[in-house]
Amino acid sequence: LTRQQSVQRIQDNQQGLGLGLNCCTLPAAIAALIIASQSDYDSSACNDGTTYTVDLVNFLYIAGGIQVGFAGLFIIGQCFKQEKCLQSMAGCVACLSAFYFAWAVIGLYMYDNQMSEECQSTDIALMILSWSIIDIAIRALACCCIVFFVCCAGMVAALGGPSPAPTQQREQDPLLSAV
Repeated sequence: LTRQQSVQRIQDNQQGLGLGLNCCTLPAAIAALIIASQSDYDSSACNDGTTYTVDLVNFLYIAGGIQVGFAGLFIIGQCFKQEKCLQSMAGCVACLSAFYFAWAVIGLYMYDNQMSEECQSTDIALMILSWSIIDIAIRALACCCIVFFVCCAGMVAALGGPSPAPTQQREQDPLLSAV
């Protein structure tokens, strides 16, 4: 591959990273929606009069709903090769990632500081904790992967691409071609 081909491949695969993140976080998002829809908050240990930063059931609906909706749009865009749709969604990825990270931090804060021990053992609280940890872990892993790929691309660019085959070097070097 030449340097231009390497850069083009990286640019073409930017959407693949978004799809990969969506696929990794999609199970937690679906589980959050299921737990939120099946929870009986009125009789829950979490309904003890505590004022939470965000209502617990709404937290799960927002966390799961936005991720499932965005993943659905992304998959539809990929399947139908809608470049305009994918390009406009690519601009939203950074904003959504910042939102997801902040939402996960809020979830961890609520679990640790606002929920009682009885509440922490409920399905709602455990799903908030699980979703928050999974989201932060996946985003941290993605950052590591991006750093790794940038370093690899930098090395390829610094080395000038792959070296020519040994037979090509003999033909080009007048001293070696006589041997």
